[in-house]
Amino acid sequence: MKTCLLSLLGLVFFSCHTTPRQMVAEKKISTSTMVKDTNAIATEVNDTLEAISYADYYLVITNSSKNYKALHNDMLAIHKQFAIDIDTLGRYYDTQLNQIILPKDNEDEIYAGSYYPRRYEDLSLSIEYASYYKEPIEIDPEHYPTQMVLVAGMFANKKSADSLQMVLKNTYPKTTVQKSKVYIGCMH
Repeated sequence: MKTCLLSLLGLVFFSCHTTPRQMVAEKKISTSTMVKDTNAIATEVNDTLEAISYADYYLVITNSSKNYKALHNDMLAIHKQFAIDIDTLGRYYDTQLNQIILPKDNEDEIYAGSYYPRRYEDLSLSIEYASYYKEPIEIDPEHYPTQMVLVAGMFANKKSADSLQMVLKNTYPKTTVQKSKVYIGCMH
């Protein structure tokens, strides 16, 4: 970005000390250069926005299923056995829609009646749609995108995720740690 600004300032300064013929020739070159610089800046801005809009998290997943009730029963058992809090984010499973949703009268009108994903680091239990947590979460393609996962924790630090996995794996042998890019930008 500094390079672009310096180029523009240099162009303005240089154009003040040239003849009209030189200015025309310089302008053609400058326009081409400015287009390239503008494209480079746009790419840099997009890369920066993506970098600040996504975070790498390690999810501790104890099980996956298309069956919400089975995952919910596992969630209650893990909560009772390991004293890990449950955080549903106010969501519930609507049996008529067969979906995890926020209440239809939720104060957030944009997401009321629809799924709102977990997007923060925390040691807590929740049931999520696997499709939200982009690769490399391994999901059964037959059930995609309705495959759900029981998340026991989401961590920025892999060691924290690995520690929780070790605690849970003896009782819940399917427990895995999956790295995922999670969208943490604005959802409105």
